[in-house]
Amino acid sequence: MAKCFFPPESSTDNMVFTKFDIGWFSIAVTYHNAFRDIFAPESHPESHGGTFRLFPAMLLFRHTMELLLKAILNDSCHARPPTSEHNLDKLDVQVMQCLPNPWGDDMVFVREALSELQAVDPGTGFRYGTNKQNELHFKGQPKTVDATRLFGVCKKLWEVLMNAHGPVSFPEKRIV
Repeated sequence: MAKCFFPPESSTDNMVFTKFDIGWFSIAVTYHNAFRDIFAPESHPESHGGTFRLFPAMLLFRHTMELLLKAILNDSCHARPPTSEHNLDKLDVQVMQCLPNPWGDDMVFVREALSELQAVDPGTGFRYGTNKQNELHFKGQPKTVDATRLFGVCKKLWEVLMNAHGPVSFPEKRIV
């Protein structure tokens, strides 16, 4: 039994979560909230430089998209998501096979955005600055990033995928 990071509950005093919700959708939402808290342009002053939050935020966002695609497969397609699949393009194809026109009028945007995110980070790009051969992950990428525009793209992608997921019922409110 874990004692340090996840000790058994001993009382309801100072309890933040009453239980773990391990559903694909719930975990996707928690990653999205962490991404938003770290990356939101209004949450950090420009004077600290660009990459101090870009990489961890985009790591969270990339994982958010993976989890949300798996939530769509699980909740809307009633298919068991492949836990070992992390490729956004392949997950997108699986969603497209089970839902008619899941991205609506944003089909081109979603497919291009997911493909670009997969190409930029096939799994380790936002975790490490170089690959196993010590080559930069982002060869040919611009030296600067428009954080407000990038945040807007992430927000739109999240909203389109959320819409495809459909209505959500949340468990009762957590104790804070």
